[in-house]
Amino acid sequence: MPVNKGKAFEQQFKKDWRTCFPQSFIYRLPDQVSGYHNSKNVSDFICFEDGHLYLLDTKSIKGASIPIVNLSQLDMMQAYSDVPECLCGFIVWFYDKDTVVFISSEQAKKYRKQGLKSIRFDDENVLVLPGEKKRTFINTDYSKLKEVWNEGI
Repeated sequence: MPVNKGKAFEQQFKKDWRTCFPQSFIYRLPDQVSGYHNSKNVSDFICFEDGHLYLLDTKSIKGASIPIVNLSQLDMMQAYSDVPECLCGFIVWFYDKDTVVFISSEQAKKYRKQGLKSIRFDDENVLVLPGEKKRTFINTDYSKLKEVWNEGI
């Protein structure tokens, strides 16, 4: 049976997050299976570290760009983008590029408003997260997300 890359990446994300932030909180929201009134979670993960709340949705994709329509939680995330100390966005693994990036919901919304259809893995407004390639996955250093608080993305 083939491995679901998206679900496997979620497990890798959780492992790497705990390695980077051993004293933090990370919770994987259960998937909504009922479909009741188009029910969806705002993100895959809720994380809390050093006074900062992260609403992060993980995506895995083949190719050099992710279609903005694939960022299905974007509108729900926007409801929380003005909350102080809350960072909303997408952790995207471009698996054939061996690259993991962070795309803020604010930036994705700007691109959508500009009429762009997709976001490239090497776009100047995404945060490429450092990591070490292993057999399949990249052991990613998520501590670089702290720079977002100081510099903005």
